[in-house]
Amino acid sequence: MSEAEADEYAARYADLLEKLARETNNWADPLGINAELFPVVNLSVKISALYSQLTPADPADAIAHLGTKLRPLLRRARELGAFINFDMESYALKNTTLELFKTVFSEEEFKDWPHAGIVIQAYLRDADRDLRDLIDWGRARRTRFAVRLVKGAYWDYETTKSRQNESNPPVFLQKPESDANFEALTRVLFENESIVTAAFGSHNVRSIAHAQAVADELGIDPSRFEFQLLYGMAGPIKRALVEMGYRVREYCPIGELLPGMAYLVRRLLENTSNEGFLRAKFAENVPAKELLRDPRELIRPAVAGIGSSAVALAKAGDLGGVISSDGKNATSLRAPPGDIFKNAPLVSFIYKDNQDKMQSALREVRKRFGEKHPLYIGGEKVWTDNLTPSVSPAEPSEIVGYGTEAGIPEAERAVKAARAAFETWRWTPVEERARLLDRAADILERRRYELSAVEVFEVAKAWSEADADIREAIDFCRFYAQQMRRLGRPKLTQQVPGEENYHHYWPRGVAFV
Repeated sequence: MSEAEADEYAARYADLLEKLARETNNWADPLGINAELFPVVNLSVKISALYSQLTPADPADAIAHLGTKLRPLLRRARELGAFINFDMESYALKNTTLELFKTVFSEEEFKDWPHAGIVIQAYLRDADRDLRDLIDWGRARRTRFAVRLVKGAYWDYETTKSRQNESNPPVFLQKPESDANFEALTRVLFENESIVTAAFGSHNVRSIAHAQAVADELGIDPSRFEFQLLYGMAGPIKRALVEMGYRVREYCPIGELLPGMAYLVRRLLENTSNEGFLRAKFAENVPAKELLRDPRELIRPAVAGIGSSAVALAKAGDLGGVISSDGKNATSLRAPPGDIFKNAPLVSFIYKDNQDKMQSALREVRKRFGEKHPLYIGGEKVWTDNLTPSVSPAEPSEIVGYGTEAGIPEAERAVKAARAAFETWRWTPVEERARLLDRAADILERRRYELSAVEVFEVAKAWSEADADIREAIDFCRFYAQQMRRLGRPKLTQQVPGEENYHHYWPRGVAFV
C-alpha cells in the first residue's frame, strides 16, 4: 500500500461517516434507555489502512503519522454524534493500536469524549493484562470509553507465523481456552462498568448467555451494554436477543470486493472451523446441552498452557504430508531422521524490550562511525594505502566506516596463507571443524543487535530485514556444522560379501572467490 492509497482510505472513512450520519438521521434507539452510551452511527477503523510505513518496530513514528490522519475524522465524528471504534488486527499491530488509542484519547481535545472504543481479542494470551491496563488508563482519564470483546479472527495466521518462527504462539491453541477467556474478560468488563461500556461480538450462544447471566448477577441493566453480530449471519440469534430486550448492532464490512477477500476468508475460516459454534449449531445440529457446556470442562489438560501448547503446535505441524500405502515413491513432508534443521527465531520487534535493545545498538554503532577497518590475512591485520568509504544510502553525508582495499599482492598473500593452513586444516577432525562453526554462530547470536544495527546504517535496511540477514548467517553456520557432522564420516555404501565400499568426503584445497 502506498501513502496515496492510505490517504484514499482516510477519505473513504470520512465519506462513509458523512453518509451514515445522513442516512440514519431519523433513526431512534430501540430501547430508549441509556441511548447516550450507544450512538446510532458506529464506525470501526483499521489503522493499517491509514499509514503505508506502519511497522511494530517504531510505534512512535506510527502514532505520530496515524494521529494526524485520525484527528480530523474524530473531530467530525464528535460533531455528528457518532462513535469511533479502533479495530484490532494481527498481533504484530496490537501494542501499537493500544498505545495509539491511549495517546490520542488522552489529548486535551478528546480526553472528555466518551464515544470512542477499542477491541480486545479473547484468543490472545495477554488479553487480560491489556484489558486491565486499559481500565486503569480509563480511570486515570476519568472518562468512559468502550471495549468491544471478540474472540479473534487471525488464529490461522498467528499459529502459522509462530510455527515458522519456532516461537510460542500469542493465541490459545484450543477453542475452549478462547471461550473460557472470553467469559473471564466478560466478568472483568462488567465489574468495571462504571468506566467502560461493554460490547460483545460473538455468535456463540454460550458466550452470549454467559454475558447475560453475569450482568444479571452484578445488577447491570441490559440497556448498558450491547451485542454485536455480523451482517448476514446468525439471524435467529439476533431476533431472539431483540425479543428479549437487548440492544443488538449489526456489523457490516464496507469496501470493494477484491481487497475485502482477506476479511471474507478470515470469517469463513472462523465460522466453518470444526470447533465453530455456527457450524455446530446450524450445520451439524449439535445438541443444545453440548453447545452450552462450560468451556473450561472442554480444555484438554495435555495441551493447556503456553509451553505445552507450543509443543502441541509443533507436533501438529509435523503431521503434514501424504504417504502411500506401500511406501514406494512415497511423498511426505516428514524429514528423514537426523535430517531436521530448525532455523534460529527472528527477533520480534513487537516487544518494547527488543525495541530498546535495537535502539541501544544503533546508538553504539553510530559512535564508531568513520572508523577504519583492516584486512585480516593469516591472522594478522593488513593495511594498504587505499580505503573504501561505506556510505549510508539513507544519509549519504554519513560515512559508516572505511574498509581497506586489497590488491594483487594482498590476494597472493592470502592464497599463500590459505595453502599453508590447509596442510593442517585438512586433518582437523570433523567434530572440531563443526564446533568452530557453532562458535561462530554463537558469536553472531551474541552480537546480533550490533550487527543488525550496522546493516541498518550501511545498507539502509529496516530492522526486521537486517535481523533476518543476521539470522540467516547464524543458520548457515549451524546448518553446515550439522551437515558436516552428518556427511563427514565414512559411510558404508552397500553390503557385499568380501567387500567394504565407503563414501567419504575429503578436503580438496584452497578456493578463491
